[in-house]
Amino acid sequence: MQKILERRKSRSRRALTLVETVMASMVMGIVVASTMSAAHIVLSGASSLEAKNNATNDLALAMLRLRNELRFALTITELTDKTISFTVFDIDGDDVDDILRYAWSGTTGDPLTRQINMDSPTTLVQNCTRFDLQADVGELKQNLGPAWSPETLIAAHDTCPNNYSQVLATLNTNHRRYLAQSFIPEASGATKCKITRARISLRVDSSGVDEELLVTIREANKYYSPAPTVLSQAIVPYADLPTSQQWCEVGFSNQPEIPTGSIICLVISGGATSDAHVGFNYLLSGSYDDGTTMFASNDAGVGWSPLGYQTIYDLRVYIYGHYDTNIGGTGVLLDGKVINMIVGLSAGEGREQASADAVVNCMNEPPIPGLNINDVQVRTTR
Repeated sequence: MQKILERRKSRSRRALTLVETVMASMVMGIVVASTMSAAHIVLSGASSLEAKNNATNDLALAMLRLRNELRFALTITELTDKTISFTVFDIDGDDVDDILRYAWSGTTGDPLTRQINMDSPTTLVQNCTRFDLQADVGELKQNLGPAWSPETLIAAHDTCPNNYSQVLATLNTNHRRYLAQSFIPEASGATKCKITRARISLRVDSSGVDEELLVTIREANKYYSPAPTVLSQAIVPYADLPTSQQWCEVGFSNQPEIPTGSIICLVISGGATSDAHVGFNYLLSGSYDDGTTMFASNDAGVGWSPLGYQTIYDLRVYIYGHYDTNIGGTGVLLDGKVINMIVGLSAGEGREQASADAVVNCMNEPPIPGLNINDVQVRTTR
């Protein structure tokens, strides 16, 4: 009897069918795939969250630095919606105020940089996507000045009238003997001009002496000779001038506005111990008909006389500058001070992008005169 029961029991233990095996494998595969997918989502989310946290921290540190430095700005020397330069008290230990510059190109992905004085810019924020600057400006005053032409030739005295003979020669100038050339700036539609530079044919006896060449732009009197009023001047050391006759350029840093149609003089004087020699044109026949004259003075500019016949001598000079165009104006800030600076900053892309915005109170209310109103993003004024 016992043996019969054992045989029946052994017959009831049979293996899984093929269908059952396949179904079990499928279930197991689904479970494993779900587990792996869930793990990937968790890991990806953690990685994305870490990247966003890193971007947020970097942005917060950058904004903190900018706020702390901008809060104590003394003056603002450059300000657009993407760039700001300002002076602060000494931060590098040399007892001299320093200049800080924050700048972004405006191209998504380019870095936001920070620069101290003339050092190379350093990256402050990687992959920057936004850097906005606006200013609350108090006591705002602006001057809508004229728009100016590109630099152009205003006067030229190096040509010979057709069918006439010309001789090129030089005359010496020193601290007592002055040479001058009158000219009249004129351009269609223009009412004023600014003189920027002159090209002069000249040489010096010796470039090794401690002497200087003085070139001035002056008003002229009714006889076309130079008046005492100096509008602009340039000083050139003899060491910078050639000892053989060449064309030399002289730039004028001060560029006052001069009414067109007025008579102006270019005046040249040399050193006390060594002469300079200026080129001039001399017509053997005919005359210059431009209504201008070359003059010389032997008493340091007190008295002036035309050189020979007025219409046959001209200094060899080219004079350059700008004319007003009368086609609108550019706004220049005559006065104003920054009360607050509104700053916006973003970096990263998609879910990893981080942003920060702040209103920075400028404790010293730094002035911004001389900046172009079209560049400065003004939010409000008071």
